[in-house]
Parts: sequence; structure tokens; C-alpha cells
Amino acid sequence: MEETPDNAGTSRPSRAASSKKSARSSTSGRAGNRAVRRTVKNLADASSAPEPVTTHSFHGFVSVQSRGTVALPPVLRKRYGLDKPGSQVEITERSDGVLELRPAIAVPASQAWFWAEGWQEGERRADADIAAGRTTTYDNVDDFMDSLDIDE
Repeated sequence: MEETPDNAGTSRPSRAASSKKSARSSTSGRAGNRAVRRTVKNLADASSAPEPVTTHSFHGFVSVQSRGTVALPPVLRKRYGLDKPGSQVEITERSDGVLELRPAIAVPASQAWFWAEGWQEGERRADADIAAGRTTTYDNVDDFMDSLDIDE
């Protein structure tokens, strides 16, 4: 789909793209329609196949202001939750000259301990124990306390 300034970030194709599509449809004739029907039929028959993943794609240009400010298009800000105050974007410069932008969630300083590598390793071990069934469930606090080997 071609994007024009009037429809940048929307799902409406430009008039040029629509006329090209119409021209292709009229010249492709029945063969093109059969291919589409065959594909739809094959997808319907694959009842155990997972649902197709809808991916979003955006291509466009943004201006870099004199202070280095870049304004992301509204459709992208909304899609990635960057339309809220305090939203952050991580930027990585790759060796091939590509700049990668990734939406990031700021962590309050009072919760930073949870994201420390040592704590995250403990979380991974706990998740593995739970997944392997290495847990014990108690019906009440008294049963839990009785299970502890505490010498009084």
C-alpha cells in the first residue's frame, strides 16, 4: 500500500494504489480468482493450524528538529503505548548504520531491585520449580507452620 501525506499511518490506500489494484484485477481474469479461492479453501481445511498473526508495518519519514527531536507519527505512538506522558524509547546504533527504536517502560527507582540480574535469576529458578511441579500447597497457615522444622 502506498502512503500519501493525507493518509499516512491509516489503512486507506492512495488513489494511485487503488487504480493499480483495479487494473490488476481486471487483467488477471478468472485465474487470479481461482488462486484466491484455493488459498481460502486450504486455510479453512487446516483446522489445527494456528491463527495467522497480523503484523503491522509502517514506513515513512520524520523530520529531525534542530535540537535532535523526532516526532513519531500518532498511529505508532498509540500502537506502542508511547502516547502516555513519560513514555520512553530505547535507541540502539547498530554497526551497519541502522538506528533501532524500541518502546521502553520506565521502572520507578523503588522497584529497580526486582530487575537486578541476581533477583531475575531467582525468579527464573522459581518459575522452573513451579513448571516442574516442585511446589507444596497448604490449606491454611497452621498446616504451613506445622511443616516448618522449627525447634521451639
